[in-house]
Order: sequence, then C-alpha cells, then structure tokens
Amino acid sequence: MGNRPTVVIADFNKEFLVYMSTLFSRMNFEVVPVDDLDGSYDLFRIVQPNLIMLGCEEGQCVVRETLDALSHDNLMSKVPVIMVGSDVSMAEKCFDAGCSDFLVKPVELTHLHTSVQKCLPHRDGMRKHIRAPFNRNVTCTFAGLEINSFAITLSEGGIYLRTNKPFPVGSKVEISIPLESGEIVKVIGEVASSMGLLKGQFLVPPGIAVRFVEMNAQVVAKLKAEVTNLLIGDMVDEQEGAVFRPDEG
Repeated sequence: MGNRPTVVIADFNKEFLVYMSTLFSRMNFEVVPVDDLDGSYDLFRIVQPNLIMLGCEEGQCVVRETLDALSHDNLMSKVPVIMVGSDVSMAEKCFDAGCSDFLVKPVELTHLHTSVQKCLPHRDGMRKHIRAPFNRNVTCTFAGLEINSFAITLSEGGIYLRTNKPFPVGSKVEISIPLESGEIVKVIGEVASSMGLLKGQFLVPPGIAVRFVEMNAQVVAKLKAEVTNLLIGDMVDEQEGAVFRPDEG
C-alpha cells in the first residue's frame, strides 16, 4: 500500500470514520476505513496494517473477540491497537482485552499524536511534534543578512524552509513567521539538517530543517494553535458531532 504506514480504522460511526481517515491521511498514513466490526478481523489479515484503530462504543463482544483473535494470530499479534470510546471508564476493560492504548472521544489532536508515537515508536519520520503543511513566505536572518524563504511545513518545534543555498548545519538563524491572524512571531532556530534535491529514491525540495531553540511559552502556544488550525481547522468547522477537537489548555 505504498511507502506510508497503513492504519485500519474500524468504527460504527461513519462521521468518525470520515474525519479520522482525513486526519490520519494528513499525518501521512495510508488509511483503510471499515464500518462493519463483524468483518473487521478478516480485513485486518488481508491488509496487514501497521496500526489498528478500533471503536468500542457498540459490539463489545465483537471487539473483545477481535482483540483475542489478533493476540493469538502469529501474523497480527504484533500490530498495535488503539481503542476509542466515549467514556474513560471503558479504558480498563480495553487494556485487559489487550489493546495498546485507549483514547476518549472526542479525540484531542495531541493525544492522538502521542498515542501513535507510543504504538509506532520506530516509525520512519515520526517526530516529537505534529507537523502541518505551511506554504508561506518567511523571513530568515542569518549572519546579518535578511533572506526570504518559502516554508513547506511547520511545527511548534521547527520549520522546513525551501532554499537552493542551504545554511551550514548548526547555524543560528532568526525566523519571522507570519500567522493566519496576521501576527508575525519571531523565533531563534538552529539548522538541524540540509537537503539537496534527491534523498534516496524520492524527490525532496532542497532546503533546511530548522529546530527552534529560543522562544517563550506564549510563542510556543501560538505556534501550536497555528499548527492545529492548519491540520484540522477546516474539519472542526465541518463536523456535526463531537468526533475530535483541538487540544485544550
């Protein structure tokens, strides 16, 4: 199913399936949604995903039977399963049944990202912070020179800038980042890596990955809110029920 990790999402709630499928896709997963929990086990064996998300609102017996079958299946026993329910009181039974993690609906974005990190700790490209496509011009100051660069991705911990003349790894830079609100925040970063046009077999835009090293808590909160809005803002506005939500606090 391509070079991206695959997740199968099984839940009776079609709205949950639609939006979680979109979110996982934006997190660079191949997604297979299924609304028939009775037939989910056979699908798991056919797809052989890297991760399973299994709703436990209804069909508790089916869910327990599915988890039991997975745990005794040599092919599937190592695949992590994230259970999702509407009440935290369901968590203990789900863990007893053999799940890898439990999330409460509506699912918070950070909780989902943390759960995926926990379940797939060795996933290629998995990062500490959630990234979102950014696609804006930013101003980068290096060695007294002010340079305009096009940003490709943004997280609360760093940014990827497209440039044909990368700065040396380890360089300190000041970056002015325009937010959707019109405000511009400034952070100090360090060039963590630089890339040419090619990386292995895949085309990668030439540029630099900058890790943020100096910023106050207020700027961190603003960047986190910006990334959340970029990643799921449109979906939060569209959803009818409580499927997921931006992070609280």
